[in-house]
Amino acid sequence: MDSFKSLPSHEEERRAYLESLPLATEALYPVVKTLDRISSNLACILHPILADYSVVALMESHSVYYYIFSLAIYKLRIPILFLSTRNSSQSACHLLKQVGAQAFVYGESYSHIKEAVVEELDIKHLKMPDIDIDKMIDHPLNTDSDKLLDRKFTRKDLLKTLLIVHSSGTTGIPKAVPWSNQYLMYYSQVVQYTLIKRSQTDFMGDGNDIAINLAPLLKTQSNNLRLGVIQWVPLYSFFANFPHPLMKFSKMVAPPSYITQMIHIMKETGDAQPFQKMRVIMSGGAPTSKDMDEFLQKNKIRFVSIHGMSGLLKVRTEPYKKLRLIECVGFLSSGFSLDRFDSNTFFFTEGSEDHAYMEPFDEDCYQLVVRAGSFFLATGVSNRENGDYATKDLFIKSKIKDDGYIYVGRADDTLIMSSGEKTEPLPIENIIRTNPIVSHCTVIGEGRPCPSVLIELNFEVAKKFFLDRILKSVQETVRKSNTNALRHSVILPEMIKIIPLNAKLPLSDKGTVVRKRAITQFEDEINEMYSDFLSQSNKRIKADHSSDKNAVNIRAKVFESVYRVMGSKALLQNDVSLFKQGLTSILAIQLRNYISEDIHEVPQAFFYEQQTIERIIYALEKITANEFNPVPIDNQFDYQSTTDILNKYLQRASEDLISQTEIVDVPSDNDEEHVVLLTGATGSLGAYILWKLLDNSKVKKVYALVRNNKEETTLLDRIIETFREQNYPVSKLLDSNRIEVLPMRLEQNKLGLSTQLYEKLKSEVTIVQACGWLIDFNQSVSYYDTECIRGLYNLVKFANRKERSIPFHFVSSIAASSGICNKIIREVPMPSDPKIAAPMGYGQSKFIVEQLLQYLVEKKRQLCGDRTTGLWKTTDTYPLALIGGGSYMKKLLSIGQLPELNMTIDWLPLDIAGDAIVSVMTKNGKESVHTKNSYIFHIVNPNDVPWSSLLHSLKKYGMKFDIVEPESWVKESSHKWEIKNIGSLFPDINNAPTILDILPKCLGFWQSIGFYTE
Repeated sequence: MDSFKSLPSHEEERRAYLESLPLATEALYPVVKTLDRISSNLACILHPILADYSVVALMESHSVYYYIFSLAIYKLRIPILFLSTRNSSQSACHLLKQVGAQAFVYGESYSHIKEAVVEELDIKHLKMPDIDIDKMIDHPLNTDSDKLLDRKFTRKDLLKTLLIVHSSGTTGIPKAVPWSNQYLMYYSQVVQYTLIKRSQTDFMGDGNDIAINLAPLLKTQSNNLRLGVIQWVPLYSFFANFPHPLMKFSKMVAPPSYITQMIHIMKETGDAQPFQKMRVIMSGGAPTSKDMDEFLQKNKIRFVSIHGMSGLLKVRTEPYKKLRLIECVGFLSSGFSLDRFDSNTFFFTEGSEDHAYMEPFDEDCYQLVVRAGSFFLATGVSNRENGDYATKDLFIKSKIKDDGYIYVGRADDTLIMSSGEKTEPLPIENIIRTNPIVSHCTVIGEGRPCPSVLIELNFEVAKKFFLDRILKSVQETVRKSNTNALRHSVILPEMIKIIPLNAKLPLSDKGTVVRKRAITQFEDEINEMYSDFLSQSNKRIKADHSSDKNAVNIRAKVFESVYRVMGSKALLQNDVSLFKQGLTSILAIQLRNYISEDIHEVPQAFFYEQQTIERIIYALEKITANEFNPVPIDNQFDYQSTTDILNKYLQRASEDLISQTEIVDVPSDNDEEHVVLLTGATGSLGAYILWKLLDNSKVKKVYALVRNNKEETTLLDRIIETFREQNYPVSKLLDSNRIEVLPMRLEQNKLGLSTQLYEKLKSEVTIVQACGWLIDFNQSVSYYDTECIRGLYNLVKFANRKERSIPFHFVSSIAASSGICNKIIREVPMPSDPKIAAPMGYGQSKFIVEQLLQYLVEKKRQLCGDRTTGLWKTTDTYPLALIGGGSYMKKLLSIGQLPELNMTIDWLPLDIAGDAIVSVMTKNGKESVHTKNSYIFHIVNPNDVPWSSLLHSLKKYGMKFDIVEPESWVKESSHKWEIKNIGSLFPDINNAPTILDILPKCLGFWQSIGFYTE
């Protein structure tokens, strides 16, 4: 591979180069062009300030502004030293001196580092400039850019340094590692090249893909896809609050700690769907445990792990768990035995044999060594006389795959935590052993969330002291070792395990503790220690058993607990996130344990939701004001929040809205043409409703409200895209006299419209149809209040008028009443008890709206493909389950596997659901059902079939699979849903076909797009 040929040498070749990349699309170029222009203009602004410096250091939190600033410095051809924000002042100064940095650019949060740098080095310092993208996006290219920026690239530039990263410093002082242009070219191509050579292009993506980047920005690349840059956010908080919006993303890059949290969230919620829909999830820096492998495999998560380090390019990949063994790509189902593959098996990327090799190390272990002169080594990286680089990463050969290697640890005993962060145990052990009461010790924690230490006491010394004195002495020594350790390497008091006096730590011939043998010897005790720390099952809640809870000084105890965790010398701000002030995920567990023991039990997510001291105090005061409930908080659902939100809107409605008794009912004209205001037109059902409204002669015009996704596509283009995906006639959207697309800003005053347009719509519109709603089964009802209910209430105010109030239709869900006990659910308003709705934010939000609206509510159940084409999105749950188990599993096992489930199927074809809703909307006044208890319409299929019949039909149409017992039976509601109201307006629903009737068309559609093959 000629690296120089991989990059154009002149500006005019850029577009040709971009379009030559695999799977490049025209949609990508305008984005790149705009980004190129903004960063070029910023480079011109920075030229007189920084152009004369040889190296610029940058310390700032990652964001899109960080990325643009970096591009600008690249264009000035100045190497950048990217400083981790975890560096201490001492480490930062050391690195600046090491690379000869002449300027230091810093974010406001790192002013204290700047002060130390200025005092010790006296170099140029510059605060990170404010970058106003909204303004810069419209600025033309600087006319002097050709003079100020050198855009020519020659072979001489290949080995020049482009940027400088540094090691973590866990094995000593951080070391700067220069990356050359040549190195970066290989960095950006090796994974893509491997996927192409292995015909695994399904992982690669194209211009329609959107990647969410949760990893350090400059350690990942995103070729030919749109990149979502996420600024700092606590791990648990991100996944707890954003799982279902992840459905918009097709790729994710995340550090190991996020993968751990991702799995925790899926286990906690029981919902893996958002991650199953992704093309691929990539990570690196730490191996995954066998339990994690099993979980990812069982839940069909496409996962790739990369092995590398600061000075070493990614030369090994861990393909998607089970698929890596048979070298193919596809979806997987549960039931594939774990004994068919080895956990943490890695494979060399294509062509790596010329750059790296496995060297025998000890017994059956091999060390990964990179050859001298390899393009995969950063500038100056070598630790052997011949120029080779011994990585100290140890592997054993896989017993399953000849070309697979299983990671087993580090030659230098560096511990790699489950988060991917490293702990060097020897310095910690050396300090602990200075205490004469300690005979031997070993720091452990490989693959764990935090380090711990096993301590063997010196019996002759220990026998002279009481137990409490011994514990205090050991803890004080461990605390002393923590002063020189990185935050993630701190050993907490709970993680100190003193072994019995009659036990011994295993020693080598040299008299040093054999770490792995010690872990094996005390395995049960170690597991119990971590379990006790990470859970709170053993915590006794003192305050909850007190007869006078008001006696608990919550504020004082919160401060006591926080400073106990963060350190007594910490200067903390009460209204700033504790995570911004040094709280880590491990310290959050420790804080939770202290709060649970001293004040009240709180769930694991508590401090991610209440991040400041003031919010923690307020929340605890609210919790302890109620009677003690022995049910753990994280197993309860907060129905009171639903009631509070509903009461809030009912109160507002009594003040804002004209009551039904005051509204003057003006008889409607049977020939009246309708003007419809519609939300949700970019969804499958909403798009179908829009099509049918435009196809209806009684509909004069449709105003479609569409959310602005801030991309370079128009609002109409978003609807057109959905129409094309659903095979609906796009021509219907081209008549500007019948459809007008407006931005959806329902949460704003007057719907975010001008007063003139707002009043115009209020006078024209005859029907409002609210079809759009956030689908996120993990968000709280409070979140739905902010994101959905508030805007819908404004839409209700819009429809409310004294003369002939505008009919308001709302597409609800059976989740709003799935908890009701009745065997048959009538088409009548439900009781005002939030417990009748599903205990999740989605169901509770629908319940609130149903209680608030005395209008027309269409409650739908599961929809499937339509009768004409069988088109059913392949990203929906059931297509993934059916094709994943019945088709893709066949590629792995010669025969597929589908579970035997105890459920009936009443899925309704999407087109029938849409036709039914349009029928309710457009019936005139005489035909409509407007009586007090008759404005609820169940959009469900009255004809159901058992799951076993579906499996029989799948086999009938050629799918081969075994029927297996699921790990747990799926519990489906046995309710029957009355359809009297909807049946009278839309009789066709009584004869709706079942999934068995349209299954051939669904299979045909999936075959036509390559989703299903026999």
